[in-house]
Amino acid sequence: MAVKVLISLPQEFLDDIDRLAVKEKRSRSEIIREALRGYHSAQKSKKISETSAKYTVKKIKKKSRVKFPNIEVVKFTGGNSAVIRGTRVPVHILIGYLQIGETPETIATEILPHISLAQVHEAIRYYFVHQAEIDKEREENTEEASRHLLRKKTRRKEI
Repeated sequence: MAVKVLISLPQEFLDDIDRLAVKEKRSRSEIIREALRGYHSAQKSKKISETSAKYTVKKIKKKSRVKFPNIEVVKFTGGNSAVIRGTRVPVHILIGYLQIGETPETIATEILPHISLAQVHEAIRYYFVHQAEIDKEREENTEEASRHLLRKKTRRKEI
């Protein structure tokens, strides 16, 4: 049984969802429910096994029925990373711009002009479905995490 819930969302966010809904011929509610299911699934996976990213990633990928034609997983020296197809721009970088207040439009037109607005929106959808994986990747790619890793490697060499 479905229960109706009233939530407030920024108009800009709703406009993005509406454009996506028109493009995919789905309702706004379907897209929001799908994103929330992905988030909920990621949170459950994160609680079950935060120490094993591989387990979390595999579990989310099995449940994901959504296709992302503009996203591909590429192997880098630090491991696998979801990138915008045809570029070397990781999804976690794009999400970082959003989290500091940039809009999808400014990302597509000013920050990363070689990426289309549709690709930005698809990266956002990918993030909602694979949030635990992308958040873990963002944490691993901070300056602090890099320093910690270097200290760890230096200690091993000293021993």
